[in-house]
Amino acid sequence: MKLVFFRGFITLVIFFFVWVACKPVFRTSGNHEWFRAYRELGRLKDGVVWYKEDHEELPNEQLVNGIIMHYWNNRDASSIKTTNSKEEDLSIYLDWVRYEQLRIWDAPPKYVVTKELPEGVGFYLEGEDGTSLSKGNDRDDINSWNYGSTSFYHKKLQREHDLRDLIVSGLFAGIAFILCYLATKRKHA
Repeated sequence: MKLVFFRGFITLVIFFFVWVACKPVFRTSGNHEWFRAYRELGRLKDGVVWYKEDHEELPNEQLVNGIIMHYWNNRDASSIKTTNSKEEDLSIYLDWVRYEQLRIWDAPPKYVVTKELPEGVGFYLEGEDGTSLSKGNDRDDINSWNYGSTSFYHKKLQREHDLRDLIVSGLFAGIAFILCYLATKRKHA
């Protein structure tokens, strides 16, 4: 009976040791596109806020979304046709964003102007489903005004990590159990 408890104890110790060791070792593995997209949405918002500081007004949604669509389709700032200095300034403010990090899904980011948002502006990406029924506040949308908007993807990644850690720990614990069983069987045979 002591032998069974010994084997079980060693197996549990190995399982928990490997489980705890997996967390920091594999912490950064997996798909983190959603975090990079959140960061770039913040950079877009910063560009519009800087524009507002220089020109004392926010650009309209149609103009900003048009410039973003141009960058999205052409990836070339030099081909933007502006009609005045304000549009040219805005295109410069929006040029420094890494748009490739916003290409999680097929749709470009959307610009929103509303007094309900911090600083009155924000950007969002429609989520995996390709639609947003609430201008960036759907469960799967990523927006620039709320870091919690990434929680849908963070929780999903966390579940994947937990499952992977469970499998790796179980594998090592199984090997430890077999080795422990073989070692103690030889002594008592």
